[in-house]
Amino acid sequence: MTADQDTSTMETEIKFLLPEGMQDAVDAHPLLQGAESRSSRQEVTTYYDTSAQSFRLAGASLRLREADGRCVQTLKLPRDGNAFSRHEWEWQLAGDQVDLSLLRDTPLRDLAAEKVEPVFTSGVTRTVRVLRPSSGGLIEVTTDVGSLWAKGQTVALSELELELKGAAPAALYELALALQSTLPLVLGPESKAARGWRLVTGAPPEAVKADAPTIPTGVTGTEAINRLVSSLIASLVDNQPAAAAADAKGVHRMRIAVRRLRTALTLFRPHLAKGDEARFTETLRRLGRILGEARDWDVFCSETLVDAAGSVPAPFMLALRGAAEAERKSAHSRLSDEFAQPHLTHLVIDLSAWALDVARTGSGDVLSRPIEETAPDLLEQLERKVRTRGKRIRRRSGEELHGLRKALKRFRYALEFMAPLMKADQVKGQLHHCKGLQEDLGMFNDSVVAETLAQRLADETPELGPAAAALTSWAEERRTAAVGHLQTAWREFKKAPSPEALG
Repeated sequence: MTADQDTSTMETEIKFLLPEGMQDAVDAHPLLQGAESRSSRQEVTTYYDTSAQSFRLAGASLRLREADGRCVQTLKLPRDGNAFSRHEWEWQLAGDQVDLSLLRDTPLRDLAAEKVEPVFTSGVTRTVRVLRPSSGGLIEVTTDVGSLWAKGQTVALSELELELKGAAPAALYELALALQSTLPLVLGPESKAARGWRLVTGAPPEAVKADAPTIPTGVTGTEAINRLVSSLIASLVDNQPAAAAADAKGVHRMRIAVRRLRTALTLFRPHLAKGDEARFTETLRRLGRILGEARDWDVFCSETLVDAAGSVPAPFMLALRGAAEAERKSAHSRLSDEFAQPHLTHLVIDLSAWALDVARTGSGDVLSRPIEETAPDLLEQLERKVRTRGKRIRRRSGEELHGLRKALKRFRYALEFMAPLMKADQVKGQLHHCKGLQEDLGMFNDSVVAETLAQRLADETPELGPAAAALTSWAEERRTAAVGHLQTAWREFKKAPSPEALG
């Protein structure tokens, strides 16, 4: 078998879920009425993998799409640092059988000698409109309506995709924001391949662990912001399906992504337009509160009640667990409701668009200078806040210690971002002391949250008062122990030298 075409491209697209009954509204939308062309066709796409699921484990997908008598084989790799981009290879085949020899010029060349078999299939009516932005290039606006099926199971598909075809990325975000401002569209964070595998396995979405993004040498402040924001938005989007399915790790990782995004904005705040930074910070703060509520109940149910089991009578624990699990379920339900609204989608697209051209609205020359020149000063402002808030640590109130903990997390995240720009041994030492202090502050905070949630349960159900009191007594002991450790951890943190930039 031979292929008539071999192309390797970076696919950049934004995919929305298309609510039932919304197709007519899309067809009638003024922005799409001016499409340069429109066409519809039936497409059947079969996804393949080895018996060991080698493509899935690599985060890739291999598919064969049939439409209008043509067969196109496509390999897609996982997203790499951007929520909307991935590498893909396409080959137009002379026949209708997968040709693995074509993989020899791709990163998955080692799978070229494997055997594959069909795993699941999609069938859709695909309508493609071609728009030509004023800035040049093309954007394809595609609706797919149909279904995925595997092993006798079927799931409906209804999606709207915007894909760059030579246009500037800014034009893609502009179109997405314009459509999303007038239609109730939310992001479709899962690919068809991911949804197909869930249909096959019956497993819920899994949380995706992401290391802290780092800033390399040789980039400007603008490029650094773009890298950080792109990577963190990818982590936020990748974990949304798991969080929506009430997966505690998914919620936790989305929350970390939110905190890191806020840190990136705080790090560069003096050099950003105040209106932009404030807008994004407030939206992220709101999302963080909703995630935080679910996270607090997750920790209370899966960690606090487990840790306290030896100190609180079993009947009390049983009563608390039942009530707490009900609160946990309600918190996750509110989170799922939030994801069904357009707020997160708007944040992700708006923030992505802003990060592309942050220098346009920024101030001063810091954003245009090499980041290694400005990194020490940017870090110093965050470290200074930590040192100020930690003075006389044993006299600090619970609220003040909570403020110290938040400042310390921001400094730690920023230090992780900047690690490649600073002396490695100093960064390692400072991170070690940050983590030590953070653990003690975390134990203090967890005990406060445990008391707060226990009291909430007692307020709502007075019969739980004795159980809540027993848990509060246990939490107070842990808080006292954490305070006892704080002075030593703080002293070690203060002794650590501030990391210096590479020479």
